[in-house]
Amino acid sequence: METYQGQLIKGEFSIRENEFIIKEIKHLETQSILQSSQIEALHEYLIKQIKGDESCVITVNDQMPVRLSREEAEVLLQDLDKLIHRMHIH
Repeated sequence: METYQGQLIKGEFSIRENEFIIKEIKHLETQSILQSSQIEALHEYLIKQIKGDESCVITVNDQMPVRLSREEAEVLLQDLDKLIHRMHIH
């Protein structure tokens, strides 16, 4: 496992397992596992919300909704871009 610390997201990823374990997002502790397809889906969701100038809401631990400002959504998108590159997704 390799650690990853972005601006809004922290965790560990495994290229072999093709997954990312989110340990913290927007300073909230969590233990969520995302497969590469889920990372891509989140990436696409953020792009659509930003382009549409709409607010973004993500769910932490499958139960706590977290609102992201446009700026936070853009930062998270940058974090995901870096993660996708490091995990060789696409």
